[in-house]
Amino acid sequence: MAAKIDHLRLKLDQMSERIVSGLKDRSRYLVNNGVFLEEFCNGMTWFKYRLFREQSLDSEFGRYEFEDQHPLLFKKDQLASPKRPRPHSDLGIVLVPIDNGPEILNMYRDIVGKICQIGETSDNYGEIAKLDVSNVLTLHERICGFAAKVAEYKIEKEPRTLHFDPDFLRSYLTDTEREKQVMDYALTLARKEQLPNAEVMPTFFRTIIDKTLDLEVDYILKAGENRRNQVPRSPVGFGQTPKSPEPKRAGWGTK
Repeated sequence: MAAKIDHLRLKLDQMSERIVSGLKDRSRYLVNNGVFLEEFCNGMTWFKYRLFREQSLDSEFGRYEFEDQHPLLFKKDQLASPKRPRPHSDLGIVLVPIDNGPEILNMYRDIVGKICQIGETSDNYGEIAKLDVSNVLTLHERICGFAAKVAEYKIEKEPRTLHFDPDFLRSYLTDTEREKQVMDYALTLARKEQLPNAEVMPTFFRTIIDKTLDLEVDYILKAGENRRNQVPRSPVGFGQTPKSPEPKRAGWGTK
């Protein structure tokens, strides 16, 4: 079990590197709000059309056929169909509805406004849209793609989480030490990349952590509905706060 969470932590750190590196590339351009506001094709903006085309291509190759993969800002049936079937084993992940695309886009546009100079260079909209879509999809994968996997680890480590009420569950899942490590690492990466206004990175990653934790809570609550009759009931369960001794917290990377 420890090896599993170590593997997840490594992948999360690698995604932090991709996020900061992508923001560094984006910081070389002006804010260019027109990429998100001006129509490009078929009633869609430069950003949204590029996002649609990239996700449709991924869909043709079989992406979104797996339980932990969800399109961003579009529904699966709006994208191209897979060109050939890709049999795969059940990942054992509960299908939890995810509709936080607008939130992820808003947080991305907010950080762009903090690392880029104000202005528009419409001649570069094509290249900028490509960067923006790549960065937003990485954020989406970091927040949505890993939430279910981390939540499954935590259920496996402590099955009683399936019976906790939402408020206690969120508190129980929180690992302050690991969260600080994530935010400190983001700042270190930003300084290494010489990202403009690097000091905003810990706050930005604080938002990433919070949104991931929101999805972990939603996932476990939904999993609890589906498995309640399969997990042995515990006297501590059903929303009751454990007394003494309190079980070890199963937060970000707790071993």
